Amino acid sequence: MTAVLALAGAVVGSYLLRITFVTLIDVERLPAVIRVALAYVGPAVIAAIVVTSLAHGDGHGGLRLSMAQLCGWSPPRSQHG
Repeated sequence: MTAVLALAGAVVGSYLLRITFVTLIDVERLPAVIRVALAYVGPAVIAAIVVTSLAHGDGHGGLRLSMAQLCGWSPPRSQHG
């Protein structure tokens, strides 16, 4: 039961933080540097999800790479043997 309460608290806290940012913060009052940086948040999140998925290989066509291979630092492992 405590795990359910902890999860519910995390959900409510996350939701409140998002709603607060969307409703209370005027985008026009943010510094230009932050507004420009916010344009890169979406692509950065997608890239992080893709790289994590490739590195951990959770069944996407059997593709499983190490972080070194993703960065081009080592040759791919042999699929045979």
